[in-house]
Amino acid sequence: MMRQTSEGETPAIKKMFCYRFNREHRPMSYYSLYEIPSNDGMTVLDMLDYAARHLDPSLSYPMHSRCDQGLCARCALRVNGKPVLSCIEICGEEILIVEPLDKKRVCKDLVSYP
Repeated sequence: MMRQTSEGETPAIKKMFCYRFNREHRPMSYYSLYEIPSNDGMTVLDMLDYAARHLDPSLSYPMHSRCDQGLCARCALRVNGKPVLSCIEICGEEILIVEPLDKKRVCKDLVSYP
């Protein structure tokens, strides 16, 4: 069942393409598409949380970094080609392409080596 906004309206569905890479199972990277019910004020990290909890528990992303103030920068990702802090970046676009900052240092999906 689709959750509703406080006004009783059905939230918009946003499409999020997430970069996927797992050296152990697949040597080439690819993108997975997730359709996320989105409310106003939803951040990129909120959308990743929804995808991992409800759609694909195998998705790896910087979920441990929940300062939610943009201070620690552990949640830094590239969204639609722009570097952002996913804990404070509001999802304004209908289509999001979420990638790690540095694809050369990826250990799995959106998680990079420090």
